[in-house]
Amino acid sequence: MEMLFYGTFWSNIDNWYFMTNNQTVKLLLLKTQLENFVEDPNDLSREDILSSLNTFKLTELSEFCHQHPTIRKILALSEFDAFWKAQREAIRIKDLPQFRFRNSPRLSDMNITLGYLNYYLSLKYPENKSHYLQRAIFFHSYHAFNAYAHDCFMKMSSKEEGAFFDLLSLLPSFEKEAVWLGTPAYLITANLYFKAALHLVKKDKALEASAAFQFVIKYLCLATRIESESKDDIHNAYFSQGLAQSNPFKLSTIKEMLQACIQSAGKYLDQNTIDIAMSSAKLTPISSKEESHNVNETISIIQQAILKDAPELIQLALSSEDNVGKSTPLNDSHLLFAVRHGKINSVRYLLSVGLKPQAMDEDQNTSLHLAAITKNRGIYHLLQIASSELIKVKNAFQMTPIDILSETNQLSFFSTQEQPQSKLETAILTGAMDDLDNCLQLGGSPDVILSSGISPLSHMLKELNIKGIQLLQNSGASLELEDAKGETPIFHLLKKDCSSEERKNRHIYFQHLQNLGINVNHQNNEGETLLIQAVRRDDYHSVLFLLEQPEINTNITDIYGLSAMDYAKKALDSKIAHYFDLIGLNKDSEVVQENILSSKLMNKELRFFKIPGAAPGTIDVEKYPSLR
Repeated sequence: MEMLFYGTFWSNIDNWYFMTNNQTVKLLLLKTQLENFVEDPNDLSREDILSSLNTFKLTELSEFCHQHPTIRKILALSEFDAFWKAQREAIRIKDLPQFRFRNSPRLSDMNITLGYLNYYLSLKYPENKSHYLQRAIFFHSYHAFNAYAHDCFMKMSSKEEGAFFDLLSLLPSFEKEAVWLGTPAYLITANLYFKAALHLVKKDKALEASAAFQFVIKYLCLATRIESESKDDIHNAYFSQGLAQSNPFKLSTIKEMLQACIQSAGKYLDQNTIDIAMSSAKLTPISSKEESHNVNETISIIQQAILKDAPELIQLALSSEDNVGKSTPLNDSHLLFAVRHGKINSVRYLLSVGLKPQAMDEDQNTSLHLAAITKNRGIYHLLQIASSELIKVKNAFQMTPIDILSETNQLSFFSTQEQPQSKLETAILTGAMDDLDNCLQLGGSPDVILSSGISPLSHMLKELNIKGIQLLQNSGASLELEDAKGETPIFHLLKKDCSSEERKNRHIYFQHLQNLGINVNHQNNEGETLLIQAVRRDDYHSVLFLLEQPEINTNITDIYGLSAMDYAKKALDSKIAHYFDLIGLNKDSEVVQENILSSKLMNKELRFFKIPGAAPGTIDVEKYPSLR
């Protein structure tokens, strides 16, 4: 019988072997969405998945499920039952317009749908019959099971005894699949043993024939025992035309089949062997339709921190695991995880601690492939700067990141465009954040040097423009881009003349950037560090703040061979000189470092933000119109 499909999802069923690059990218995106949903379930991501599912041909989903067992398991979750129910109900059988496949207590709607689809494709594409029948069996298709049984049935007529017994040895495997398919499959198995028994009778092999007839009795009994719970399976298997379709004698009840078997067996079955055969009919229970899967898949503490996009929480997770003796070191899979979930702050931090973007997932996608697939341009920009050679790497589908950008119409975003760059500078200098956002969306690069001699991020940090900082960070702006003076953006954050509230907010952002992996000991062209500059401008509050940071190195000298300690001796601000004397900066280096460490421990506060996110939540923008 021919299967027809109605509705947009079911139209134009194509052979899998002609899948285009565009289809491949869509499937890879679906895989990413599904994996992310299991690790971080929410209604929005579920709706995105359902929207994606409805853009695919069923043949694409079928093959993808087969290639990725994890994806098949995720799509079998109850969250997607409604989707598969709609697909099952959309199946039509030619010449049987009223027939509808029913939901089965044994099989999921996904298995019913994909199983019958592949059986149908085995008929439509006979040159690939074996390929599609295997796929159909993978989804527990009764009709594919029946096709294999029919093939065995025909081969049992072979005159070669060796070939016959080889087939006979395969029959026990049919019982394993019958557990999934219920009464119809047990009847098929009984038919095969009945055919074998008749063949053995002709060969005068009495013992073997008797054993085969006993197996017929056994499987007919199994079919009887679960007949009531297999009503929907019987309906689906025989297209609602009843059990008479299950046997060549058109017997409509299993009781009639049992009587016909005993009568045909004659002397090869006595009451004792019949009783033994019936008693051997023990059902193998299946606990549920499918294996049990949970949406809330257990993820590590580090992965939980990544999902919050909070590098400080990643550090806390690492230190807490060290303390309890269950240290789980960072590895390259954590970077892939962060990229796949679009967590740009975590990506920045993980790159800063040395994780490699070259790592691959099961489809040989690098982190750059994943950024292209998920259309996260900011992360793509960061990764491209970190490892530019990745643009030439091919995944398992022979696609480079550039190929993916091309298929998803993203190439223009990464091309040099004069007009967006010009508008971007104007937007930055005038504080027009909507214009800045538009320029970045059109492909304006965040990593340029403005006419003022500094980078866009440096300008926003100098002005402490929160929205501008967020826009540039999310677009992948580099934290290490040096201006003409060799200074990175962090050099423009600390400020001497500002209110205590603004200073507090600048310190909060400093710690935020520090958590992203910036080098707080970077030296400009003059060899100056942040600490040296703060001392030289007599910025007491910044000096005090910097000396409380564990990573600050007080021994670095500039091109003149002078350290922060040396400049402190000349400080005009008596408070700076006094504080340096207090912690012993003028003493021997070992004593100095010991005193500094003690001071840091006494004054140190946790650098962790109270709420997760790209920007520190403690800054009240409404109090500072200039920060908007």
